Amino acid sequence: MTDGKEEIREALSQLQVKGKKDKDDDEKHAFWDTQPVPALSEDTDALGDGEIGPIDPPVMEKVRKAPYNLPDMFEWSDVNLETDEEAQELYTLLHENYVEDGDNMFRFDYSIPFLRWAMQPPGYRPAWHVGVRVVQTGKLVAFIGCTPAELYAHGVRVQPGPPPPQAEGCSSALPPSAAVAEAA
Repeated sequence: MTDGKEEIREALSQLQVKGKKDKDDDEKHAFWDTQPVPALSEDTDALGDGEIGPIDPPVMEKVRKAPYNLPDMFEWSDVNLETDEEAQELYTLLHENYVEDGDNMFRFDYSIPFLRWAMQPPGYRPAWHVGVRVVQTGKLVAFIGCTPAELYAHGVRVQPGPPPPQAEGCSSALPPSAAVAEAA
Protein backbone atom coordinates (compact mmCIF):
# COMPACT_ATOMS: atom_id res chain seq x y z
CA MET A 1 0.00 0.00 0.00
CA THR A 2 1.37 3.45 -0.94
CA ASP A 3 1.00 6.56 1.14
CA GLY A 4 -0.12 8.62 -1.86
CA LYS A 5 3.12 10.56 -2.22
CA GLU A 6 4.21 8.51 -5.20
CA GLU A 7 0.87 9.13 -6.95
CA ILE A 8 1.21 12.87 -6.36
CA ARG A 9 4.78 12.87 -7.70
CA GLU A 10 3.62 10.99 -10.80
CA ALA A 11 0.72 13.44 -11.37
CA LEU A 12 2.99 16.46 -10.94
CA SER A 13 5.57 15.08 -13.34
CA GLN A 14 2.91 14.89 -16.05
CA LEU A 15 1.83 18.51 -15.70
CA GLN A 16 3.08 20.98 -18.26
CA VAL A 17 3.82 24.23 -16.49
CA LYS A 18 4.25 27.33 -18.59
CA GLY A 19 6.72 29.75 -17.08
CA LYS A 20 6.60 33.52 -17.44
CA LYS A 21 8.26 34.90 -20.53
CA ASP A 22 11.16 37.27 -20.36
CA LYS A 23 10.34 40.94 -20.87
CA ASP A 24 12.23 40.86 -24.16
CA ASP A 25 10.02 38.14 -25.66
CA ASP A 26 7.72 39.36 -28.41
CA GLU A 27 4.26 38.82 -26.99
CA LYS A 28 1.03 39.77 -28.72
CA HIS A 29 -1.53 41.76 -26.74
CA ALA A 30 -4.88 41.56 -28.54
CA PHE A 31 -6.20 44.75 -26.93
CA TRP A 32 -3.12 46.89 -26.19
CA ASP A 33 -1.59 46.40 -29.63
CA THR A 34 -4.59 48.31 -31.06
CA GLN A 35 -4.29 51.27 -28.67
CA PRO A 36 -2.37 54.54 -29.14
CA VAL A 37 0.04 53.76 -26.30
CA PRO A 38 3.71 52.79 -26.32
CA ALA A 39 4.41 49.06 -26.60
CA LEU A 40 5.97 47.34 -23.60
CA SER A 41 9.20 47.00 -25.55
CA GLU A 42 9.43 50.75 -26.31
CA ASP A 43 11.71 53.02 -24.28
CA THR A 44 9.37 55.67 -22.84
CA ASP A 45 12.18 57.51 -21.04
CA ALA A 46 13.00 59.25 -24.33
CA LEU A 47 9.53 60.81 -24.71
CA GLY A 48 9.47 64.60 -24.76
CA ASP A 49 7.07 66.91 -22.93
CA GLY A 50 4.84 67.25 -25.98
CA GLU A 51 4.46 63.48 -26.17
CA ILE A 52 3.05 63.05 -22.66
CA GLY A 53 -0.54 63.81 -21.74
CA PRO A 54 -4.03 63.27 -23.09
CA ILE A 55 -4.31 62.18 -26.71
CA ASP A 56 -7.36 64.29 -27.41
CA PRO A 57 -8.09 66.66 -24.51
CA PRO A 58 -11.85 66.92 -24.05
CA VAL A 59 -13.71 70.05 -25.06
CA MET A 60 -15.97 70.51 -22.05
CA GLU A 61 -18.70 72.19 -24.07
CA LYS A 62 -19.02 69.03 -26.15
CA VAL A 63 -19.35 66.67 -23.17
CA ARG A 64 -22.84 65.23 -23.13
CA LYS A 65 -24.96 66.60 -20.27
CA ALA A 66 -27.72 63.96 -20.35
CA PRO A 67 -27.10 60.24 -19.94
CA TYR A 68 -27.33 57.97 -22.95
CA ASN A 69 -30.70 56.38 -23.54
CA LEU A 70 -30.89 52.69 -22.73
CA PRO A 71 -33.16 50.11 -24.34
CA ASP A 72 -36.59 50.19 -22.66
CA MET A 73 -35.88 47.09 -20.56
CA PHE A 74 -32.95 48.79 -18.77
CA GLU A 75 -32.55 51.85 -16.56
CA TRP A 76 -29.67 53.80 -15.06
CA SER A 77 -29.29 53.48 -11.31
CA ASP A 78 -27.05 54.81 -8.58
CA VAL A 79 -25.26 52.03 -6.70
CA ASN A 80 -24.93 52.83 -3.02
CA LEU A 81 -22.07 50.75 -1.64
CA GLU A 82 -22.88 51.95 1.88
CA THR A 83 -25.86 49.58 1.95
CA ASP A 84 -25.19 45.89 2.45
CA GLU A 85 -27.83 44.94 -0.15
CA GLU A 86 -26.34 46.99 -2.99
CA ALA A 87 -22.76 46.06 -2.06
CA GLN A 88 -23.83 42.39 -2.24
CA GLU A 89 -25.41 43.03 -5.67
CA LEU A 90 -22.12 44.46 -6.98
CA TYR A 91 -20.16 41.56 -5.47
CA THR A 92 -22.51 39.05 -7.16
CA LEU A 93 -22.32 40.83 -10.53
CA LEU A 94 -18.53 40.83 -10.50
CA HIS A 95 -18.14 37.34 -9.12
CA GLU A 96 -20.56 35.71 -11.56
CA ASN A 97 -19.45 37.56 -14.69
CA TYR A 98 -15.71 38.15 -14.54
CA VAL A 99 -12.69 35.89 -14.62
CA GLU A 100 -9.13 37.09 -14.24
CA ASP A 101 -7.39 34.92 -16.81
CA GLY A 102 -7.78 34.01 -20.46
CA ASP A 103 -8.34 30.34 -19.68
CA ASN A 104 -11.39 31.08 -17.48
CA MET A 105 -9.72 29.22 -14.64
CA PHE A 106 -9.67 31.77 -11.83
CA ARG A 107 -12.75 33.78 -10.89
CA PHE A 108 -12.61 37.16 -9.17
CA ASP A 109 -13.74 36.79 -5.59
CA TYR A 110 -13.14 40.13 -3.94
CA SER A 111 -14.83 40.51 -0.58
CA ILE A 112 -17.39 43.23 0.02
CA PRO A 113 -15.03 45.06 2.40
CA PHE A 114 -12.36 45.00 -0.31
CA LEU A 115 -14.82 46.35 -2.93
CA ARG A 116 -15.81 49.14 -0.57
CA TRP A 117 -12.14 49.93 0.13
CA ALA A 118 -11.31 50.00 -3.61
CA MET A 119 -14.38 51.98 -4.71
CA GLN A 120 -14.59 54.42 -1.78
CA PRO A 121 -11.12 55.93 -1.32
CA PRO A 122 -10.75 59.39 0.19
CA GLY A 123 -12.38 61.91 -2.14
CA TYR A 124 -14.71 59.44 -3.89
CA ARG A 125 -18.13 60.63 -4.96
CA PRO A 126 -21.21 58.39 -4.62
CA ALA A 127 -22.46 59.75 -7.98
CA TRP A 128 -19.48 57.98 -9.61
CA HIS A 129 -21.01 54.56 -8.87
CA VAL A 130 -23.54 54.00 -11.63
CA GLY A 131 -25.38 50.82 -12.49
CA VAL A 132 -27.68 49.52 -15.17
CA ARG A 133 -30.67 47.57 -13.89
CA VAL A 134 -33.39 45.49 -15.49
CA VAL A 135 -36.56 47.59 -15.15
CA GLN A 136 -38.86 44.65 -14.47
CA THR A 137 -36.76 42.95 -11.78
CA GLY A 138 -34.39 45.68 -10.56
CA LYS A 139 -31.44 43.28 -11.04
CA LEU A 140 -28.05 44.95 -11.38
CA VAL A 141 -26.62 43.87 -14.76
CA ALA A 142 -23.81 46.40 -15.30
CA PHE A 143 -21.65 48.75 -13.25
CA ILE A 144 -19.52 51.76 -14.12
CA GLY A 145 -17.34 53.00 -11.30
CA CYS A 146 -14.92 55.87 -10.95
CA THR A 147 -12.35 56.66 -8.29
CA PRO A 148 -10.24 59.77 -7.83
CA ALA A 149 -6.57 59.36 -8.63
CA GLU A 150 -3.44 61.46 -8.91
CA LEU A 151 -1.56 60.54 -12.07
CA TYR A 152 2.17 60.84 -12.59
CA ALA A 153 4.08 60.34 -15.84
CA HIS A 154 7.86 60.35 -15.75
CA GLY A 155 7.77 61.87 -12.27
CA VAL A 156 5.52 64.76 -13.29
CA ARG A 157 1.98 65.14 -11.95
CA VAL A 158 -0.50 65.05 -14.82
CA GLN A 159 -3.19 67.66 -14.32
CA PRO A 160 -5.90 66.98 -16.91
CA GLY A 161 -7.98 70.02 -15.98
CA PRO A 162 -11.42 70.19 -14.39
CA PRO A 163 -13.35 66.93 -14.50
CA PRO A 164 -16.48 66.71 -16.62
CA PRO A 165 -19.60 66.20 -14.51
CA GLN A 166 -19.89 62.54 -13.46
CA ALA A 167 -17.14 61.45 -15.84
CA GLU A 168 -13.73 61.90 -14.17
CA GLY A 169 -11.65 58.74 -13.94
CA CYS A 170 -14.45 56.43 -15.06
CA SER A 171 -13.91 52.84 -16.00
CA SER A 172 -16.59 50.50 -17.16
CA ALA A 173 -17.35 47.20 -15.52
CA LEU A 174 -19.94 45.95 -17.93
CA PRO A 175 -20.19 42.18 -18.26
CA PRO A 176 -18.17 41.02 -21.29
CA SER A 177 -21.32 39.82 -23.03
CA ALA A 178 -23.20 43.10 -22.47
CA ALA A 179 -23.79 45.52 -25.30
CA VAL A 180 -25.74 48.65 -24.45
CA ALA A 181 -26.73 50.65 -27.50
CA GLU A 182 -27.89 54.23 -27.56
CA ALA A 183 -31.53 54.43 -28.55
CA ALA A 184 -32.05 56.83 -31.41
